[in-house]
Amino acid sequence: MLVLLAASACCGVDNKAIELDVDSIEADVSPGEPTINDTSRFVVVTDLVPEILVDLRYYGSDNFVGHPIDGYQQEVAILTREAALALKKVSDSLQRCSLGLKIYDAYRPARAVRSFAEWAREPADTSMKQHYFPRQSKGSLFANGYLSRRSNHCHGSTVDLTLVDLATGQELDMGTSFDLMDESSHYSYDKLSNIQSGNRR
Repeated sequence: MLVLLAASACCGVDNKAIELDVDSIEADVSPGEPTINDTSRFVVVTDLVPEILVDLRYYGSDNFVGHPIDGYQQEVAILTREAALALKKVSDSLQRCSLGLKIYDAYRPARAVRSFAEWAREPADTSMKQHYFPRQSKGSLFANGYLSRRSNHCHGSTVDLTLVDLATGQELDMGTSFDLMDESSHYSYDKLSNIQSGNRR
């Protein structure tokens, strides 16, 4: 997995979803920061980058909680127009190398972050431990920095993504899977193969 600082939010989604997302974003931004009401700033990423792949893990059950997360009502990646255009430039460059982008998460409703905190308070719920935090105790995920009670995703400033081989559609080997909460996911981890290290760069 790679993490690219960008920005996210909402347009081109049904009105009900927009209203709910407004509530979530406004609960987690500071005065003067853009919210989902600034519809001229926000786009559905695939409207500007149609070739990009989207696999929103919190929309489904393949995530560290093990079920869809509150606030993810559609599998739609949303970013500011500026961020989406930046991704378009990256995508265009990657295509010349037969590579593409896959998005795992973009705008994240604040209530989704709150649901992570609620999940962490249930010590018996460890159904996804083996896949997502095999060497961490559930109670240590916040203390060790793998989870946070606030997220730049809620401000529309972060997108989680990876690289894919356009010929096969397969993700490049980064040494770890998406959202693995482990030291091996750290950018500075030095026990990767040369191919994995190269892919992370």
